[in-house]
Order: sequence, then C-alpha cells, then structure tokens
Amino acid sequence: NKNFNLYVWQNQWSLPNWKNTFNSNLEFSSQIKKSSNQKDKAQRSNLASWRVNLSPPNQITFLELRYLINQTGVFQKDQHYQKVESGKGQYSLVDGQYVPDPQGDYILVSENNINLLPTSLYTKSVRWIFSPYKSSNNNKTSKNLFSSLLSSFYTDTYITVEEQVSDKNLFSIQWLLPWSSLNSDSAFMRNFSFQQELNFTPLDQRHFFKLKWVKTTSENQLYFNGRQTKEEDSKTFSGNFNLGKNFLLQSEYGLSSKKQNYLGALNFNIKGNQTSLVVTKRNFVFTEVSLGTQYSEERELIAKISSQELGFKSKILHSFLNRGRISTEAKWSKVSFSPAARNYWYLAGGKKAGGNWELNFNLNYRISQNFVYLVSYQSQKNSYFKTKNLFRTELKATF
Repeated sequence: NKNFNLYVWQNQWSLPNWKNTFNSNLEFSSQIKKSSNQKDKAQRSNLASWRVNLSPPNQITFLELRYLINQTGVFQKDQHYQKVESGKGQYSLVDGQYVPDPQGDYILVSENNINLLPTSLYTKSVRWIFSPYKSSNNNKTSKNLFSSLLSSFYTDTYITVEEQVSDKNLFSIQWLLPWSSLNSDSAFMRNFSFQQELNFTPLDQRHFFKLKWVKTTSENQLYFNGRQTKEEDSKTFSGNFNLGKNFLLQSEYGLSSKKQNYLGALNFNIKGNQTSLVVTKRNFVFTEVSLGTQYSEERELIAKISSQELGFKSKILHSFLNRGRISTEAKWSKVSFSPAARNYWYLAGGKKAGGNWELNFNLNYRISQNFVYLVSYQSQKNSYFKTKNLFRTELKATF
C-alpha cells in the first residue's frame, strides 16, 4: 500500500518433549502500521500465545493449557432497529421486544462510530483428561473393587475463558490460573464455557455410560449499547446397551436451563427436560438401520408458558466397501404450546405448533482413484417456511 508501511517482528521459543512428559511453545509478534501522513498516529498490535502440554509416559493423565493475548482495538458500535417493507425484515416487534422473524418488518442496523477503543483480548483454554484405567491395565494382578472401578472410568474436562478489556487494565499473573478471570469494571465482553464428561465402561465392555455437563455464559456491555447476558446449562446422562445379535439400544435423559437478560430486563428463564431412545440394527460394517423416539418439555417461568414436543426419527446407512457410503434420515415431530399459540420463538427450538418434519439424503461415492461424487438433498418444514428444499451435487477430481 502506497499510503502505509507495515513492520512485523516475530519471535518463538519452544521446549519439545522434555523427559517425555512436558511440551511448551511460546510465540510473540508485534505489528506496527505507519501512515505516510505525519498527522496520523502509528497503529500497533501485539500478539502473544503460550501452549503447555503435560503427559507422563503411562498416559494416565493429559493436561493442555493454551493462552492468547491480542492487543488491538475495537470500534464502539451503534445499533438500532429499522423498519422496512412488510415481510422483508428479520425481526418483529412483539410485546415491546424485537424477536427473530425471517418474515418480520424490522432489520438490525449496526454501525461503527469514529471512536477506536484500544483493547486487549485475553483467551485461555484448559483441557484435562484423567484415565485411571490405563494405570490399572498395567497392574493386572490387582483384583480389588477399587481397581475394578478405576479400570472402567475416565473423565474429560474442557474450559475456555474469553475476555476483552480496556488497555488500561494491567495484566495479572493470577490470570494464568485456569479458574481465574480478570477483575475489570471496563470489560467489553466476557465468555465462559465449561464442559465435563464422566465415562464409565463395565469390564465386560458390552455397555457404556456417560454423564455430560455443559455450561456457557456470555456477557456484552458496550457492543449493544447496554448489558446483555446469556446463560445456558445442560446435564445429560446417556447409556449404550449391547443387546446382542447386532442390536444396540441408546438412551438419553437431559435437563437444561436457559436465561437471557437484555438491558436489565429478563427476556426469558427456561427450564426443560428431554428423553430419547434409539434402537440400531447393524449388519456387520455395511448396513445400519436406526429407529428412535424423543420427548421434550420446556417451561418459561416468568410468562408461565410451556411447550411439549414428541418426535420420531429413522436412519438408514449403507457403506460400499472401499467406495463410500449412502445415508437417509427422516425426522418428524409434533409441537404444542400452553397457552395455545402458533409458536414462541424461544421455546421448542422455534418450531411451530403442529407437525414439523425434515428429510436428509447424502451420497459419498468414489468413482475411481481420482474422482469422488457427492450428492446431498434436504427437505424441511417448520414455523419459518412451509417447505424448504435444498439439492446439491459435486464431482471432485484430485491429481
């Protein structure tokens, strides 16, 4: 660019596989953008990342830490809803709130103002896997109850934290702790995600059980001219049972909650539960046929609104030896609301009252060593459109 000069400095340090247990990688880069106009200030951004892996030779545990600090800037956004021609918008005004509606009368307009705010984006993630069964496999002489339980158990934990704050906030070494966050009153954005899995497989290897907990929170203050907070929490228990003769039963029960607070008003507070059963018949590795049912309920606790959904699904999957596979999946569900209504956008996944269905067809077939043929077809009907059909075909060639 004739009007700018760009200067980039990068540095990297790594410690690979120290004592077959520890790995670390540290990177830092700085970028300076100078304008040929002496009146314009130079723009500088810094990026630092650090990754740490810890895994002993017996592989009983695995720990990974990732840190990223990006010093940049953001434009403060001004947002407002603008009325357009009827049916050509993306939002509707319902009870004083703008709710998503593909056939609405309003659109959301977002504009950057002239103020560039210097900020730092702090991101970190933690992944920890604990597999005591690997240790018990090395000690096959132990047959007590405790060692038997360990031989069937492992856990997987994943945490991500993302915060964007003003550059006036100084970095604290305490932030490197997995559970710590920045103590800042001028945060533009905060996101937190936690996922925990507990897996249990009995010694006969015929059945498998999993307990999964997922929690996410997001908070924005300045991007939307006011504070917006969303929280979602789900707990799911699932079991896979080998019934013999190539039959598999999959069952699942879950509890969920969703909250949203926008500009000080609690938009919704939803509690729900879901139950599903799926029976699968496998013919070696070539053909798989599944039939299942699902029932879910959701209750909005403030407006005293509830939804019920009963659904059925089927799937056929066939594999061509060394060639590809073909699959067909059909879903149908019936939704009802109390009090009766056509739909509530925040319940039942936005589906309408009555029947909702979806059909998916996929073909992935290797014609020869260099050519692959792909076909996909989707037909869907829900509250947003009467019927939607999407067909796609591809021929890929590699040489």
